[in-house]
Amino acid sequence: MSIGTRVRTGLAAGMAVLVLGLAATAQPASAAELPINLEGTVDSHLAALINSDISFAATFDGAADVTAGTISGTFDTEPGQLQFNALGILPVTSETDLHFTGPVTGTVDLATLQVNVTATFTIELTTFYLLGLSFLDPALTCETVSPITAELTGTYDPATGIVMSGDYTIPAFQNCGGFNDFITLFTSGSGHTIEATLNNV
Repeated sequence: MSIGTRVRTGLAAGMAVLVLGLAATAQPASAAELPINLEGTVDSHLAALINSDISFAATFDGAADVTAGTISGTFDTEPGQLQFNALGILPVTSETDLHFTGPVTGTVDLATLQVNVTATFTIELTTFYLLGLSFLDPALTCETVSPITAELTGTYDPATGIVMSGDYTIPAFQNCGGFNDFITLFTSGSGHTIEATLNNV
């Protein structure tokens, strides 16, 4: 969900050279790969009946092939805490985790520095408290029945990093004990938004 590079000083100048195609013609393709190292947050607004926000601390490590104009890497996030009032009156708190099921891949336009990436992940609820009482068996893995795919778009700024956004659909949940239908009712559906704010490290 990102692009950025460990090359700190001279990054803007280096990108300009790459845009002109000089580096690609002077060196073999393997030398055109730039390492990526970003950190920041992934923020999501959950629509449906939840209508609440959740934030995850995030890092991205990978590489950009400036000859092919492609990106590939690994996204990692820390658990976030979701809070909302079910039916407007029942307070719910849930620790939530994202599990990426494969590499984040995408493209970068070297002329405009616009980035488009695809990320695939599942959502796991590791805790679920209703009215302050725990309702999840810790031996179960309460998660979405299938992976979620999100398409994110943004423009890379060599001085800071990148902000990318998109939307996604949450499927039903499984292995949540007797709360599969309850959790699915409040979370599943389309219209959820996601924004990754990632800074150069």
